[in-house]
Amino acid sequence: MNYLSNQCYSEKGTKNWKITMRLYDNKHAPNPRRARIFMAEKGLSCDNTQVDIVGEENLSVDFLAINPRGVLPTLVLDDGTVLDETTAICRYFEEMLIT
Repeated sequence: MNYLSNQCYSEKGTKNWKITMRLYDNKHAPNPRRARIFMAEKGLSCDNTQVDIVGEENLSVDFLAINPRGVLPTLVLDDGTVLDETTAICRYFEEMLIT
């Protein structure tokens, strides 16, 4: 699994900000889907890593070093801050678009 970060971009509105972050995701799980839908509605995109929860990749030593709770979605910011709840991730993006 590649844990290197990339850029997140805002495609809508006048805000032109770049923040290095990565979203750890699973395309079949409902909570990560909510975060992706929110981002799409806001015109946001960021680097995404798919984590196989059926294969318990979210419980691997490598992933648990990033998020000890092993839950998805997980958003890792450039300063090392980890958000691992859908509502917190959506609120973070909402605040970024307002400021």
